[in-house]
Parts: sequence; C-alpha cells; structure tokens
Amino acid sequence: MSTDPSPVTPPPTPRWEFLTIISVAHSDRVQCQCKGCGHTIYANIHMVRTPDGDIQCWGSTCFARESGQIAFATAPLYPSLGGRKLTDDERAMLLGNREVLIARFKSEYEASLAAERRRREAAQVREQVALPQKSFERDPARAFIANIKELDRQSEPPQSTPPRHHLDVLTPPKPVPLSHYSSSEPMNDPAYREIRERLAEKWKKNGIDVTKPHHHDSLIDNAMAEYRRKRR
Repeated sequence: MSTDPSPVTPPPTPRWEFLTIISVAHSDRVQCQCKGCGHTIYANIHMVRTPDGDIQCWGSTCFARESGQIAFATAPLYPSLGGRKLTDDERAMLLGNREVLIARFKSEYEASLAAERRRREAAQVREQVALPQKSFERDPARAFIANIKELDRQSEPPQSTPPRHHLDVLTPPKPVPLSHYSSSEPMNDPAYREIRERLAEKWKKNGIDVTKPHHHDSLIDNAMAEYRRKRR
C-alpha cells in the first residue's frame, strides 16, 4: 500500500483581472454583467477585465461566488479608490469608454503611491535632523559644556556683539597658540592659574578629559575669558 501523500492541487489562477471597486448613485445604477445575473447594482461595483480584454461590472455577490476558490483574486489592482462614488464625468466614461476610466484610476493610484513615498522620505529627513540633537542630549560632556556656555551668557552684561572668547558647543574650537595672547596678558598670573585650575577640576568631575587638545584649548579660552571679565 502506497504511503506517498496525495499531491496538492494548486489553487486555480484567475480567469480575469480584478481592477477596482466603485459606486454610483442609486439613480445611475448599472447592470451586473456576471454570467447568469443581470441584476442592477450601484454600490460596491467590482470592475474586472475578462481574458478577452472586456471590462465588466459585477455585483459583490457574484464576485464573491466567482472568486471563492481563486487565490489572490480579492486584491484589486487599484485599491486606493475604496469604493468611492464616481463623478458625473467618470460615470459617462463608465458607460462610454471604460479603458479611459481605468487609465484615470491608474493615474490616481500612482499619484497616491508617490505622495506616500514623499511623506516617508520627509519623515526620514526629519529623523536624521533630530539625530544630532538626540546624540547631544545623551553626551554628558557636551551637555555640561552647553550649561557652562549658557551660564556665562547669562552672567555677562548685554553686548552689541558676541564675546570673542566662547566655548563652541557643536564644533570644537581650533587650537589657539600661546602667541595669540600678548605679553600684557599674564598667562603666569596666579589669579589666572587659579581660575584655570578651578575650571579644570569642574570639567574633570563632569567626565571631560581636559588633556585632549580641543578640550585643553577650550579650557584656556574659558579661563582667559573669565580672567579678563574679573579684571575689568
């Protein structure tokens, strides 16, 4: 006795193409063209293309009967219409030139796909723009530097131009050579050294490595700026 399983019969493929679903006013109802029917229909009109290229209108009951055993036949080619009611212009096409009507439905569907694609792309751009800010918020060192900058800004008197020495939060400042400061600016003044050491300790407690070149240069800039403010 054979134990081989019975071969699985693949589901039949559609003998027609399911295009879309439309509706018309009750006074504009059309006749169902499914074989053996002939009833008038006005809501949930299923438009199908037969193998010979004829575009027909079927009622939902006839469509369910014909597609009951057919795989993937219930997915319309142009689903964006969603059974909407036809305009007077489209109603005339339904009666006189269905190929033109289907071409319009295709154009509408492709436009909706393009709009959705643009929406997704815009959302991705917004997310990419937000990433640097999210990264900034997760970086305690950069957040601490931002707080220092804000405190310095609040403590200074209003100025017509921004202060020359500041801590750039988003872009590390370029190294400033010692020759940038004139001999009249006492780099070895105990008051300046005290300010620099105090800032260095504060930065270290907040996880900033002041031995790194860009942090070290920022430390010198901030210490010199505070030193000058106190000497005014």
